[in-house]
Amino acid sequence: MTEEQGLTIALDAAKAAGASDAYVDVARTRAVTLRRRHGQIETSSEATTRSLSVRVWVEGRYGAATTTDLRPEGLPSFVGHLVALTRELEPDPDRRIADPGLYPAGERPELDAGDPAVAGLDAAAREAMLADAASALDADADVLSASAEVRTSEGMVLAASTNGLSSRWAGTQVLVMANATVHDAGDRRSEDHAWAACRHLEDLPALAELGAEAARRAKERVGSQQGPTRRATMVVEPRAAGTLLRWLIAGAEGSALHLGRSFWLGRLGEPAVSEVLSLVDDPWLPRGLRSRVHDQEGLASAPRAVIEGGALRSPWLDTTYARKLGMAPTNGGPSNIVVRPGERGLDAIVGSVEDGVLVTDWVGGNVSESTGDFSVGLRGFALRDGVRGGPVGEMNASGNLLALFRSLVEVGDDPFQWSPMRSPSLVFEGAQLSGS
Repeated sequence: MTEEQGLTIALDAAKAAGASDAYVDVARTRAVTLRRRHGQIETSSEATTRSLSVRVWVEGRYGAATTTDLRPEGLPSFVGHLVALTRELEPDPDRRIADPGLYPAGERPELDAGDPAVAGLDAAAREAMLADAASALDADADVLSASAEVRTSEGMVLAASTNGLSSRWAGTQVLVMANATVHDAGDRRSEDHAWAACRHLEDLPALAELGAEAARRAKERVGSQQGPTRRATMVVEPRAAGTLLRWLIAGAEGSALHLGRSFWLGRLGEPAVSEVLSLVDDPWLPRGLRSRVHDQEGLASAPRAVIEGGALRSPWLDTTYARKLGMAPTNGGPSNIVVRPGERGLDAIVGSVEDGVLVTDWVGGNVSESTGDFSVGLRGFALRDGVRGGPVGEMNASGNLLALFRSLVEVGDDPFQWSPMRSPSLVFEGAQLSGS
């Protein structure tokens, strides 16, 4: 049975069982992973999965279920059972299928999300990619342990609803990682990694450079010490800055706002962070890792300013939570997050810092989505008189996320391109740093 046939059978079964509305999507994914360690293939796996998800609305009630059994003889009973169970649930008047007027219409953007070359990779090509990624590690006498990994995926999703949605999406992803471990003082070890992820093979960097970066980062960690407790400038490099931005926007979703578990509650449209930060949700970014035409309930996607002028302008609201909050729906969750860039790169920024820390990684800790309070470990380098000093670790940054982002004084022009979070360098003044 084809995915299209499964979609039709499930929709027909939902209507026949008495559902007032239904939304069905069928997904097929092929994922391949190849991992090399100490010059030998350690792991090789391949899996192809198919699943069918059904959402039904029955007499003011809502139910959902997913199955990986797409045999046509079993789908009607699966859907019928879901409809019967949904009738036993408590009504929720705010749970409704999306307004068809908000589905994609007209010409759709060219997302360029799929690359036939990814599907065409054979075992020899994958092993060659691994060898390239590990070449600098294998040639470095200081590296005690090295590994490299290549992951690829090809996916397709069909979606349709009883009120008019019909869509098809297909895309590919490729991820290459390199890890290195080197000697540190005594019996200690220093380790680090590098990676790149994208939609098209041609967009990958030179893979040998990933291995070289992993080795360089690991060796730069050797001799790490605690820095002093103080308030100082905190510069966060692009790949670590994305984590900070994820924490900042985590509470800007409808469920958190409705349940009162968001530090953004009561601050919509009001200045809350530095005007330096402008953040756009861009689902139309060509070859973006989370580019899409619509969200998971069919709401058409389009670029929109989420944070602008220091204020949260447009949170993520699906149909249900938009109704509960008395607002218009936007989209159910983040796609590609793009920060309006500044004018300087990381090297120029570091060169202007008199006293501070350059953060390269976050380590453990706690972040409260309700209050914005945080205390997280960090690794990085001391900054003094415009020069990057020795490595620091076993330190914490703490405070409140909104207060921290009010102290944001600069963003870089160097977004990290291997993630859906296109974060540049971030510079905070007077950050609370705890160490020795």
